[in-house]
Amino acid sequence: MYSIPLDPNLRAHSEQMQISLRSVKLVASATGSLVLRYYSLARYLWISESLQENTDIVQDHKSSIVATIHSFLEHISYATPTVACSRRRQLVSALDSTLLSCGVSTRGVPSFRYHERVCEHAAAMSELSFHDHDFETQVQIAKFTWFMIYIDDLSSRMPSALEDFQSKLFSRELPNDPVLQLLTEHLSDMYRFWDPLPANCITGATLEFVTGCALEINAEIQRIEPSSSPSSWPYYLRAKTGVAPAYAFMIFKTISGSMSRYMQVIADICLFIDLTNDVLSFYKEELAGETVNYIHNRAAVVGKLPIDVVSEVASEALAAYDRVTAALQPTFQSDDAIRAWKTFVNGYVAFHMTQDRYQLKELF
Repeated sequence: MYSIPLDPNLRAHSEQMQISLRSVKLVASATGSLVLRYYSLARYLWISESLQENTDIVQDHKSSIVATIHSFLEHISYATPTVACSRRRQLVSALDSTLLSCGVSTRGVPSFRYHERVCEHAAAMSELSFHDHDFETQVQIAKFTWFMIYIDDLSSRMPSALEDFQSKLFSRELPNDPVLQLLTEHLSDMYRFWDPLPANCITGATLEFVTGCALEINAEIQRIEPSSSPSSWPYYLRAKTGVAPAYAFMIFKTISGSMSRYMQVIADICLFIDLTNDVLSFYKEELAGETVNYIHNRAAVVGKLPIDVVSEVASEALAAYDRVTAALQPTFQSDDAIRAWKTFVNGYVAFHMTQDRYQLKELF
């Protein structure tokens, strides 16, 4: 995604530090390892100082972040769920088998601790958000989530593979990346779990996601300066990488009857999924100093502080939640649609609240 211009004072400080580091590096090339070690130390101190500045800024806004999230949780009547530990372990084991099939070993190898964490996150997302789905479907959703996290986190390492993914798919060629090869097989399996139209929407959202990740890391896109005129631009790019339609259609797998029972609320469900993630990811992204996200992009476009924008986004997510809830209220036929929706909402929020990835345990 495109970058946001730095505050002039921060930019000057950053440039000064970078110039100093470049100077040290040049000296290091002539004077040997002692100065190289000094360069490494200087770079470490610069990074540490930057992280400390981010932490200080977050500390100033912590009470506001807590208040926003607390109000959000109250509005949806959030309740900490009981984790099905046995089911969670079974899901992680199933993911291990999948990864082994594409040459990614995840157990007992320290360098693959990242993959272990992704397995745990993916299993948690499936077990919490789709708690009432059968185990086989939960495995399918957990695998899907693993692919999404993997691509989102490591997209910068495979830009050409992401750009060529759809071309390879429609040309019936194998993608260049082994994980993307496995993803194509996984997407074809969606039709065993969902009817053709919902499955089409799930796979279509996945293709949009892959393209969105490729756009985010594209150098030309990153050079775009935010403008106040195309105010919808931040959400356009954000929606492409949210893969929200896939999860929206996954919610209603067990709903009897036609898609007409939930089709009208899919757009609002997608909005809720995207914006809720933005609100509940804001704290950890601020700690990391990340500004390449929807909150900061929107703040730059509308000329507001990110901390003010996150409150607005939370309100918009809750408004979408209310519209969906009202539309899915039980009829004389069944209450299965509203139950599936509320199970998803509580589980999706619990996923963010309980996983170390989002660092919200520090606040609550």
